[in-house]
Amino acid sequence: MIVPNIDGEVLLEFKLTNRGSVDISSVKVISFSTAGYVEAVQRVLPQWQFGFRGAYQPDKLYRVRCRFVVDE
Repeated sequence: MIVPNIDGEVLLEFKLTNRGSVDISSVKVISFSTAGYVEAVQRVLPQWQFGFRGAYQPDKLYRVRCRFVVDE
């Protein structure tokens, strides 16, 4: 378990499967502020689910910025 003590973020790039889940083999970490946050995001990626607008495009890349904010 990660106990956050500073704000941070992770920027990811990935493709989706035809079922809307993250294609784990395509995940690329573009930038991050803390390695622990990268680990936290990687643990939950298999649970993420997305819908499509229009037809499924297997080669389309998606980017997501995950922000971690410590509320004191």
